[in-house]
Amino acid sequence: MDSLIISFLPLHLSGLKMSIEGIAAIMSAFTFSWALFQPMSGHLSDRLGRKRITVIGLAGSTATILTFTATSDFLSLVLFALILGVEAALFYTPLVAMVSDIAPSELEGTLIGSYRFFRDMGYFVGPIMLGAIADRYGLHYAFYVTSLSLFIAMAILYTKSRETLSTIA
Repeated sequence: MDSLIISFLPLHLSGLKMSIEGIAAIMSAFTFSWALFQPMSGHLSDRLGRKRITVIGLAGSTATILTFTATSDFLSLVLFALILGVEAALFYTPLVAMVSDIAPSELEGTLIGSYRFFRDMGYFVGPIMLGAIADRYGLHYAFYVTSLSLFIAMAILYTKSRETLSTIA
């Protein structure tokens, strides 16, 4: 998702003849809400459980990413960016907490580092893969594939993982 937002959303917005200032405002809206809501999503995951919050964030992101292809209205795009930032916060912070919950204390740093390695490899693989898709099928397909990828991740997490927080209030 980050590769799509960082690399391809600005291209999409540029294709809509949006000004650089407008593109920057939309990108900043996403980052602002993501940063603002990460402490809150961490708190929510401490109270309601990691899995539930993560699934909600992934499900919302699956839908919100598609909305960027459905409009060229600046205010709507800012709103979608704000919403997507909140949804991203709902799964980024709790996923790290899930790894921490599962990891034995003597391996916690190693396992979080491994999780971050695979997660951050998306910054390498994502632009290449999405660029090839966009070149072959069109830029909108990069959004569709990202949405589908998040949906699959959400479905796997929902069906195959267990809640890792043992003291749900």
